[in-house]
Amino acid sequence: MSKAALRRIAAQTKELREEDPDRPEPRARFRPGARLVREWRGRTHTVTVIEEGFEYDGKTYASLTPIAKTITGAHWSGPRFFGLVRQRTPQAVPPDGVPPTAAPSREELQHG
Repeated sequence: MSKAALRRIAAQTKELREEDPDRPEPRARFRPGARLVREWRGRTHTVTVIEEGFEYDGKTYASLTPIAKTITGAHWSGPRFFGLVRQRTPQAVPPDGVPPTAAPSREELQHG
């Protein structure tokens, strides 16, 4: 691939991350053999990362979501169920709709 194509892909990936910060990281960050452990209703559930995806209770799954559904009986985001998704931090928006800046600007310091 050309450098320009790689830059476009990187920029699009960054844009998607910024649009949905709850999007889980790609599964590639887990090495085969890693274990995900979750307690649910008094029972500890362990999922093992394997080359083909995930292993739970003797079965192979392509993703965590069907495992979460098997455990809970309801639809859950698998990454969220296993605590792999960062939680968004709610930010208060002032009445004027302009979020406060972390530090005053140079102009504000000069005129303030």
